[in-house]
Amino acid sequence: MSSFLVQNKTINNIISYLYLGDNARGDLTHIKRELNKLGFSYNTEKEQEALGKALYNLNIEALKQRYGNHINAETEGEPYKYEFNAYTSIFQALKNAECLVYQCSEGNIPTTKLYKWLKDFINKLRAIIVDGINAYELVNWE
Repeated sequence: MSSFLVQNKTINNIISYLYLGDNARGDLTHIKRELNKLGFSYNTEKEQEALGKALYNLNIEALKQRYGNHINAETEGEPYKYEFNAYTSIFQALKNAECLVYQCSEGNIPTTKLYKWLKDFINKLRAIIVDGINAYELVNWE
């Protein structure tokens, strides 16, 4: 598997949707609670920046475990900078979260709490999408 440092917009879309989705739908209560247990929140821009930096560092650590400790943000890509994206859809957030998880699937990173939280976030987004499909509602329970 080949790994790379994701673009800032990948992480920023995840965090932007966390904020937008929570405020618009209220379906992310469990995800927010689990994130709080890890010491993160996303209610202010400063908190969003901190979460983004942690996800960015998770990606860097995965690269180091894959390619060695000589990996750093300056040689691999742009330094992390948070920018809110008010137009992030649930589909974009899901796709970006899946990309980040894939890029972080190196060494012991999948055993970290933040990686596991990201996997839970992906599963929650998938559930929200499926639950919103009319065809799903029309099929029989048994």
